[in-house]
Amino acid sequence: MKTIYKCVCLILGVFHIGFGQDFNIEKITASKPLKTSGGFNASALFTRGMPEGSNPFNYFLSGYMNVTAFNALNIPVMLNYSDRKVNLSQGYSFNQVSVHPTYKWVTAHIGTTNMSFSPYTLNGHQFTGAGVELSPENWRIQVMSGRLLKGQYEDTLNTGPTFKRTGLGYKLEYNPGNFLVGTTFFSAKDQVGSIPEMYRKFNKQVLNPYENTVVGVHFGATLWSSVQLNGEYANSLLTKDTSVLYESVRVSSLAGLFKKGNATSESSHALKLKANYRIKASNTILGLSFERIDPNYKTLGGYYFVNDLVNYTFTIHQNFSKGRYTLAGNAGLQQDDIKKTKMNKQNRFVGNINAQANFSKDLSMGFMFSNFQSYRFLNDTYSKIERIPGQIVDTLNYSLVSSTLGYNLLNYFVKNEAREVSVSFTTNYVASQNLHGETGRTKTDIVNSNLALIWRFSKTDFSIQTALSHFYNGMPDNKLSGLGPNIGLQKIVRKKLTLSLNTAAMQVSSQGLNERYLSLNSQFNAGWAVNENNRFNLNVGNVKNRQNSFLNGNLAYNYTFK
Repeated sequence: MKTIYKCVCLILGVFHIGFGQDFNIEKITASKPLKTSGGFNASALFTRGMPEGSNPFNYFLSGYMNVTAFNALNIPVMLNYSDRKVNLSQGYSFNQVSVHPTYKWVTAHIGTTNMSFSPYTLNGHQFTGAGVELSPENWRIQVMSGRLLKGQYEDTLNTGPTFKRTGLGYKLEYNPGNFLVGTTFFSAKDQVGSIPEMYRKFNKQVLNPYENTVVGVHFGATLWSSVQLNGEYANSLLTKDTSVLYESVRVSSLAGLFKKGNATSESSHALKLKANYRIKASNTILGLSFERIDPNYKTLGGYYFVNDLVNYTFTIHQNFSKGRYTLAGNAGLQQDDIKKTKMNKQNRFVGNINAQANFSKDLSMGFMFSNFQSYRFLNDTYSKIERIPGQIVDTLNYSLVSSTLGYNLLNYFVKNEAREVSVSFTTNYVASQNLHGETGRTKTDIVNSNLALIWRFSKTDFSIQTALSHFYNGMPDNKLSGLGPNIGLQKIVRKKLTLSLNTAAMQVSSQGLNERYLSLNSQFNAGWAVNENNRFNLNVGNVKNRQNSFLNGNLAYNYTFK
């Protein structure tokens, strides 16, 4: 409570300073009292072929409005709602309402929103409550408080039962220009009574209420105008069962100064140091970095954390020929199994390379490689062509990626006012590890490639795209591969009506099922811009895969105003 009290006093003090400066009554009264802008979107979705019990008709509503008072106070309001029962991973809420008023250097976030303090503390977790961001002169202050997870134990096939989880935190940073220092605090706790004991089982495991306190400090400095130093340290104290059966004890750590733990508590640390040196003569940036993250490091303020590793890396960034060629990357050594408890400890070379070359105004290509571990949403070719129409994409369903490799090429054969003819080629490889709770991982190798030839005719507002796509998904229990063409046509009629037709066919081979089948995905779209404020959009699609055929239609109306 003392921490919250100090935080509130600090905010009130900053408000007093801010509203006492530059408060010009004549300027404000001469402004227009209220100005509004925003937009509203309503869409109706019809789907045939969905599983029994699914509603074939659904609607989606979204809107945004910004109110400006006396040319000084901005109040954005956002809405997202659907009658469809949307089950997303991580307890994420699809239906959202939020307000984000701004006055000078003060911005508030009210409703269902998210904030980020640091990759190691609060990192983009959705919450329902309130937050504020203040940036007076050399200060940056962020404060949040709200519900992180909704308490529920029914209709939770995707995530299982979840305790009601609340959290609060702040980030305080001082930056006069040549250096910065800051501190971060975040605390979250599950409400024990939000799930009855009879419902506290999921996948043969008993769910216990968690509690988490995270404290972090960070700094940065610029020396001699060529050297940049940055560092961050965070300590997370995670208690995995707040039951009264365990006695409270003091934990010897930075976070332990603010909160006691018990026998189920784990204190883990994350540290990152970085130094960059810029060579002005050649416009070269050289850097060294060190990162260490303890095993099982996590906080309740984020969805995914890479842990149990130490990275030593060297960084270089170089431009050639006035920016026509760019090379950037890091290389170094990665060690895992910090506490030496695993059978297969690894010391491996890690690297991240990005190279881009613009050989001429008509020809460019790029290459990238990385084998740093990270979490990514995998939107591969096979998933796109097999996806049920109208299905909400769960972009929080990440996989742990250990390696990525990509290449792209773009070449214009013709490029003038009348027409453009170009060819593009992209290919990428991803090695991902899909997590199954805390029981293990399964590795998946994914390759996606696409070769496209595009014609654009400017005078007739008509374009054609033909492409050949290939994919390979190597999973432990099955190996899928596919090859097929797709074609897209687009025509703009009198600058108001846009018509497009896209059809993709894929011959899929399944090694696990020992069969081959054809997947088809066809989409027709018509967009009519009635005027600058009103627009209608119609989409009709059909997806046919190995087992089912789905037909969907989506009619949407969009209204914008200023």
